[in-house]
Amino acid sequence: MMTGQELNSSSLFETLASRYQHTSFRPSYILISFFTIGYSTDVNRLLLTKFIYFILLYGLFVFSIYKLLKEIFSLQNLKLSQKLLLACFANIFVMCIYFFTTDRIEIFGWYSASTIYLMPAVFTFLSAWFIIKKQTKKTDYIFLLISAGIIAGGAEHMPASVIAYLGIIGIMFFIDKRQDKNFLIANRSQVLKTIFFGGALILFFIFFVTNPGLWDHYNDAKNYTKQNPQEYRLDFFETMKLFFKLYKLIGFALLAVTLVLFKRVFPDQFKIRIKVKYFFAVFSAAIIVLILTSVFAYNSFLVARVWFFVGVAFVVLLAAGFLKLSNRINISDAILTVGSLAMVVAVFLFDMRHVPKLLQFSSAYDKIVIDLQKKQEGETIVVSEFPKPDLTNQVEFSVDSNNAENQLFCRFYSIKAKVSVKK
Repeated sequence: MMTGQELNSSSLFETLASRYQHTSFRPSYILISFFTIGYSTDVNRLLLTKFIYFILLYGLFVFSIYKLLKEIFSLQNLKLSQKLLLACFANIFVMCIYFFTTDRIEIFGWYSASTIYLMPAVFTFLSAWFIIKKQTKKTDYIFLLISAGIIAGGAEHMPASVIAYLGIIGIMFFIDKRQDKNFLIANRSQVLKTIFFGGALILFFIFFVTNPGLWDHYNDAKNYTKQNPQEYRLDFFETMKLFFKLYKLIGFALLAVTLVLFKRVFPDQFKIRIKVKYFFAVFSAAIIVLILTSVFAYNSFLVARVWFFVGVAFVVLLAAGFLKLSNRINISDAILTVGSLAMVVAVFLFDMRHVPKLLQFSSAYDKIVIDLQKKQEGETIVVSEFPKPDLTNQVEFSVDSNNAENQLFCRFYSIKAKVSVKK
């Protein structure tokens, strides 16, 4: 709501300049906001534009995984049916990441968080494909430059994590291949693209984190954490509770079943050697960056969405481990069939349990907004309570009708009356 009001009262350039001076400079969020919520004052259009945004982002995520699988396992000259199956595997892999994501509703469902967490992760996968693909085009460098800007324009620890990945993998490759004189020549294009992407990402990252507004935002966050010590603290046991959730077992089982099926569908392509140490190094780098970020910015590990990139790295590590382990284990068709059916049922039941709550919340919320829009200017309407979805956080309204959040709500939905909420 705040971003929509800001973009509707000033130009895109003015908004970017203001954010650079006064808060964290995350251009990915501002640019996407401009095309989804800032170009029009009609709130009803948000239902369409934000839906399109999520569909496009989701589609790009599946496309990136599809291209990576095709490149890594040399899946060339596929039939149409095989391409569709590969797209299905890419889709399920995205689902696995969802199940392993801590605070998954915020990352995958909250518009603001998706632009600074989910979108940089999607473009990280996309960049990986542009770098490793064998057929290099000049346009690859343009796409890598755009990807670097989008990744750097997300939450600050996201580009820091990717820079750490590139650095640690580069060092490990150099150590492993130092005796192979032909390695750099044979992989010249991949090396050049990696250097170009890493350099662009570092430059963007430095520019975005040295803005004046970032430190204002940092001081505000520090003051907030000091005022809420129970919410922000270094508590090991409370942090562990973030990971030991029952739904993560679905992700674990789904990933295992999917990878076994993947090997059955494409059996001739599994001649590559999977070196788990590289994936473990990436996972370790993600944890180190996360720890440094959390302690520096929040003095707490309890900001659940910050763990997103660690969850992504963990899924990739698990996938590599499962694929390597599956070479030693023979699973019968009967067990695989039962496991696949069990996963379909588990995911369906997991999804459907949310539907009644969502429908109830949506209809009750819309009814309140429509009723308030009919009220006359000058009236003060007292609402007993707003419905709570019990699926994610909500900004609470105040008994004071002149409260900033209350007024913002009225402006956003073009409500002429003032709104107060009983306590």
